[in-house]
Amino acid sequence: MPRRNYSSARRSTQKVAPAAQKRLEKVYKRWHWGEMPTHIVDCDPDFPPHLVEIGLLLELHLRPFDADRDTVFAVREDDIPHSHVGFDVDHPHQRIYFQCSHALRESGRGLYRLSEANTMSLASVAGELGEGHHANPRSGYVRTNVKPLGHLAHLVYFTHKRGDGPSGYIHEMGEEGGVPPILCVSSDGRFWLAGGSYTCPSPGITK
Repeated sequence: MPRRNYSSARRSTQKVAPAAQKRLEKVYKRWHWGEMPTHIVDCDPDFPPHLVEIGLLLELHLRPFDADRDTVFAVREDDIPHSHVGFDVDHPHQRIYFQCSHALRESGRGLYRLSEANTMSLASVAGELGEGHHANPRSGYVRTNVKPLGHLAHLVYFTHKRGDGPSGYIHEMGEEGGVPPILCVSSDGRFWLAGGSYTCPSPGITK
């Protein structure tokens, strides 16, 4: 797979000030172990304004609430360059967001239609079903209604980190005694995380 380095994401309707952009590029460089960003990715307008890309989304491993086995949602190969994972550098725990491609959203819309879960606000899912420091419903969740699907067991992404080269990474959510977040989907097919105890410091996603 060709090398693809993306810089801090930004809202499609809002330009990032030069000083903020410089700070985001510094965070990106530290997170990717010295690699500099080469692209800027426009994000959905309701996302936080200061996101830094973790990598390109490859797979979401869902563990439904009533199951003991994971369901794997793999991003189609030709859709990977348009599916991104980023974190909010302004949030105290670096909350993760998914910038979903059109094809990935179509899959998400199908999941939403098939799900028998009740529709809830994202903040309500965090407050009622979530655990960990991301479960506070007053902690800046985007105002959107979703259906909770289960816990996100693993997150698989592709990126370039100095020393590793272009590589795929798989992170077990909730490892080392942490709490895995809840994977949700909205009616427009976007995927969201609620709850959990993960953070995104310089070494990568933890817990």
